Amino acid sequence: MSFARRLHLDLSPAFFALLGIWGMREFCVEYSDANYPWPVNSAHLVGFNVSVLWWVWSDAVRRPFPLLPVWGAWIVLAGLPVTVIYLFASRGWWGFMTLLLYGLAFSLTGFLIRLLV
Repeated sequence: MSFARRLHLDLSPAFFALLGIWGMREFCVEYSDANYPWPVNSAHLVGFNVSVLWWVWSDAVRRPFPLLPVWGAWIVLAGLPVTVIYLFASRGWWGFMTLLLYGLAFSLTGFLIRLLV
């Protein structure tokens, strides 16, 4: 699989939903000096978990990776560790590049939010 194809698969709409939800939370943290109301935190947690689930399911469909029926339950219950396991199970060594790409995107978004607020 070519680099451009892998990059296209990694930068899906579900990833941008994750980035947008995380960016909005970062904006609320910066704007209110980390004294934001509990509904903001609750909305972030629900939205982020739904977006992670959407990302895994859409990624599995886009990559023809067979998901076990319990993946959804495990992601809801265990969250980040199961998502990282899925990342490396579906991509192999490319999982490191995906983590680097996503970390760069989240860091750049946080930097831009802090710069503009």
